Amino acid sequence: MQRSAYGLIVLLTLTAIPLSAGAAPAQADRQANCIASVDAIRAEWRNLSHSSSLKPSQHIATGDGRWLAGSQLNYAHILIGRADNACEAGEVKQARSYVDEANNLLNPAPSAIMLATRPGN
Repeated sequence: MQRSAYGLIVLLTLTAIPLSAGAAPAQADRQANCIASVDAIRAEWRNLSHSSSLKPSQHIATGDGRWLAGSQLNYAHILIGRADNACEAGEVKQARSYVDEANNLLNPAPSAIMLATRPGN
């Protein structure tokens, strides 16, 4: 009986090693994708804001005719920082949520663009 218990323990241990080894690359892939998403939205933010904070009432005209308020760009930067921290902590789902929210601020839906008024109007 003792030999069969020992054999079962060895079998379970050897079976668990490949399963956990397979989880590590998947986690590494999710982590890499997380960082890539944050880097992409950060690059877009830098392109729009030129890496500086803006006055909340200041407006930026994009090349495709959109107008973004400084407050949108500033808050997007905060969300990007939160996403970066979530990636580092391994909280990929939370990071994705922050990236999506920042993306919505930097690329508002057409209906939101129609509701926004141009500065000076």
